[in-house]
Amino acid sequence: MKRFLAFGIFLLIFLSSYSVAYAGYITVSNVSFDPGTRTFSFDYISNPPIYSPNISKVAIHFSYPQTNGYTYLGAFSCTSIHCDLFNPQFADWIGLYFNSNLYPSGTNMQTVIYPDPYTGFLSQPFTMESIFPLGTYPTTTSTLSPDPVANGQYSGPVTVTLSASANSSIAHTYYRVDGGAQQTYTSPFTVSGTGNHTVVYWSIDINGNQESGKTRIFTLNQGGFETTGQEVSFSAVGHDGPTSKTIAVQVTDDGGLTATDQATVNVTNAAPSVGAITAPLEPVAITTVVNASANFTDPGISDTHSAIWEWGDGTTSVGTAAGGVVSGNHTFTLAGVYTLKVTVTDDESSSAQQTFQFVVAYNSSGGFVTGGGWIESPSGAYIANPAFTGKANFGFVSKYEPGATIPTGQTKFQFKVGDLNFDSTVYDWLVVAGPNAKYKGTGTINGEGDYGFMLTARDGQVNGGGGVDRFWFKIWENATGIVIYDNQLGSSDDADATDAIEAGNIIIHH
Repeated sequence: MKRFLAFGIFLLIFLSSYSVAYAGYITVSNVSFDPGTRTFSFDYISNPPIYSPNISKVAIHFSYPQTNGYTYLGAFSCTSIHCDLFNPQFADWIGLYFNSNLYPSGTNMQTVIYPDPYTGFLSQPFTMESIFPLGTYPTTTSTLSPDPVANGQYSGPVTVTLSASANSSIAHTYYRVDGGAQQTYTSPFTVSGTGNHTVVYWSIDINGNQESGKTRIFTLNQGGFETTGQEVSFSAVGHDGPTSKTIAVQVTDDGGLTATDQATVNVTNAAPSVGAITAPLEPVAITTVVNASANFTDPGISDTHSAIWEWGDGTTSVGTAAGGVVSGNHTFTLAGVYTLKVTVTDDESSSAQQTFQFVVAYNSSGGFVTGGGWIESPSGAYIANPAFTGKANFGFVSKYEPGATIPTGQTKFQFKVGDLNFDSTVYDWLVVAGPNAKYKGTGTINGEGDYGFMLTARDGQVNGGGGVDRFWFKIWENATGIVIYDNQLGSSDDADATDAIEAGNIIIHH
């Protein structure tokens, strides 16, 4: 209950050789039901003013009539701006709240005690009129919806509605759910989650009358109660196969009778999946360690995994597969353009693969290539008009200068039927391996644009060359990747040349 106290005071205080008449009111504000620190406002009038600038505390002694025998003594600290009594003003006093349930209404004799720098502590009796709220306590009721379905339990989230009434208006209604923080009730609220729940609620009227808290306990069994004919469903994760699981269902009616059924679920193994491989995009010198890795996932969260890397040069190695990452490394000893492949296998022998194209390994001292002549451009090679065929001339040289990591040279290719004249501007890399040479770079068509190219050549006179020189030329637009010309259309970029030249020669220099 909120406390409303009016203190009617008349004090006669003797200081030195004169007396001071004191009159005024003491009011109590900011009180509540719980004990604690409260603010008391003290409005006084004194004439002449009392000279007590060092007042720091005032004690008010509350006493019941003799028949009660109860005494309350509270020490009230004075705020710094209200301690000077030279001029009439308001003074605030901080003290302990006393319980009105122990202090009766009515007129009672009290004593005020205060310090004075000249005479020490002074005291003077005064009369206090205590007026406390009258009336009955509020009554609050709770309603749960929807209705329970069986055994007094609820099958889903419950909406709680609180209603309060009192002789006077309701100031506030409060509640707590499952021991949580106090909430002010403004509208119906929802409680969810399978299990037992407790709602405590109470109300306070505008006179400060507060009812004792009431408790409502109920049980939620969400999904546990079904209507006749309804399908029962469930989901489960983390069950990896191959295995079999038995699922049992038990149904209980509101009379306590039960029925059961079961089914066998066959769980198959799910294969892992492998993401893109991360490997060097720039050419690497032979004998340099090449590191490669990829992320992988597996629905079978308890599976273990192994990995095999294929490096494209005929060798394989065991990779490391843990924590969703597979990794490996390799050192190439021969120059070449290599396709990498990784295979990740789980403990049930299910696997997944991923490839990477391409790792280019070069040998700057491994030789160079020159060539000149012409080929018969096949149907489909000129993408803008696949029907165009005829003579296509070429001339090229590509080599590493001593100590260089980027090759130099010049490449020209002319297909007159398609009005295509290509000139190289810069090379990226060169690979010479046995009878084969392959290099990549950038150039222009008819003096304009930005085009990538790759030239692949075979010297038929070198051991393994097969006796016939072969030439493959591919051009694409760098900005879009759109192919402009390819006389070996459909071949992988790491393939060897297959189109025999009509005239001229190609020479691998070692």
